[in-house]
Amino acid sequence: MMVLLALACSNECTDASRISGTYSVFSSVTNHDNPADSEMPTYAPFYNGEREWEFTYVAANSSFRILIEGQEMTAKYKPSDQSCNAFTLKTPSTDWSSDNTELGDTADQLSDHDVEWNASLIWQGDELSGTYTAVDTWETSAGDMGVLTVDGTISGSLVVAEAE
Repeated sequence: MMVLLALACSNECTDASRISGTYSVFSSVTNHDNPADSEMPTYAPFYNGEREWEFTYVAANSSFRILIEGQEMTAKYKPSDQSCNAFTLKTPSTDWSSDNTELGDTADQLSDHDVEWNASLIWQGDELSGTYTAVDTWETSAGDMGVLTVDGTISGSLVVAEAE
């Protein structure tokens, strides 16, 4: 009986597709560098705010395809050696575009981002939570540019499980 339980857990732990699905994600920047130097609103990039994130595990390269607001990124998946449901996701570089236009702007305010994003997460069946770091190299349509380094927290609740 114990052997069957150990095998069942072992098999579950090796199947990262169990995490796949659409989550309502809230992520929040908790610390960032050079706030006076950065003209980029922190709500613009994917790593800060509330959005739906669609996670799809790609076994062939041990990664997750993450779709956020129609924009796709790929994150390398690495399971924890200590816990079955703990893992890291790393994007060496991902492109993100944002519309930062606010009331009163006379022209569209757009921004392009090249983001390195690394997260340490725990999956709890229908929830994800953890911390992340990001290095965001950005440029606006007005010609402003900069680099913003942030730390943050992330939590998500499963909205739609991926079909088996």
